Amino acid sequence: MITREEAKKIAEKHIKDNQLGTGVSDVYLYDEIPYRKPVYYSSEIMNITDYWIAYIIENSDCCIIKSSTIAVISKKSGSIDYFGSAGDEG
Repeated sequence: MITREEAKKIAEKHIKDNQLGTGVSDVYLYDEIPYRKPVYYSSEIMNITDYWIAYIIENSDCCIIKSSTIAVISKKSGSIDYFGSAGDEG
């Protein structure tokens, strides 16, 4: 079973290796997310309770209103089964 800290390290490695951001701000279970829940489209993810949701800090110099970027990480295997927009803007 992948822990929260391991999920954070997996997401950080992925974004560093692919130059997709600067870090991870938070890692939550779906039910722990304190703001609008992500809306994403992935046929890989059948049961969201089997995943960690990592919120990515992006390479942005300015503040704009847009969706969060997330990595959805399997608690069983540690695979990133979704990376992209959380669809949580607005």
